[in-house]
Amino acid sequence: PREARLYAMLQEWFAEGAVVPTRVSYCNNLMTMLHVARAGLCACLVPAYFVAADVEAGILQAPIAAPPLATLKFFVATRLESVDPAIAEIASIVADVTRLSNGDHKVAQPVRAVFGQKGRAPR
Repeated sequence: PREARLYAMLQEWFAEGAVVPTRVSYCNNLMTMLHVARAGLCACLVPAYFVAADVEAGILQAPIAAPPLATLKFFVATRLESVDPAIAEIASIVADVTRLSNGDHKVAQPVRAVFGQKGRAPR
């Protein structure tokens, strides 16, 4: 959604690169975004490990962001008296994921080549 930090971060990223996309759609369902990207209809921002097999198979491309994207911090919070083992497991998974290297994916082309050098995105 437009009020999400990720949306604001992407808008700032486009502005830093002097790129004006013709359309920016947003969706809060990761699987829907991936289905649309796999169909070749969009670019979407997802963790590299989610799409590693698709990149390896040539279904999706993993361009390098230029300028680099800012990082986001995520926090897990719960009431102290209700420490559930599932919460601890989720926190552990999130910690592991955030330590993954950004260099683990294949690079197809710089993002500027996808969206155009300056101005509007190519159609």
